[in-house]
Amino acid sequence: MLQYISNEAYQKLYKKFKKRDWQQLTSKRYKDKIFYTLKGDKYLTLDNCADEVYIEEFDSIRELKKFYNESYQLELF
Repeated sequence: MLQYISNEAYQKLYKKFKKRDWQQLTSKRYKDKIFYTLKGDKYLTLDNCADEVYIEEFDSIRELKKFYNESYQLELF
C-alpha cells in the first residue's frame, strides 16, 4: 500500500531503516507499505514490502504509480 508521509517523517523513517541495516520492519504499522514523500520536484519512496528496504526516486506521481502498479491503494494523511 502506498502511504504519503511528510518530509520530516520520511527522514525519521529513513534513519530508522538505516539503523536496522535496511531490514524490513515487521510491525503492522510498517509491514508491506511503501512510504513516499515529495522533496523539491522528486517523489522519494521507502519500500518496506520485501525482506530488505528499497529506496526509489521518481520525477512524477504517475511514474511512481506505474512502477508500483496502480492497483496499489493510496493512503493519504
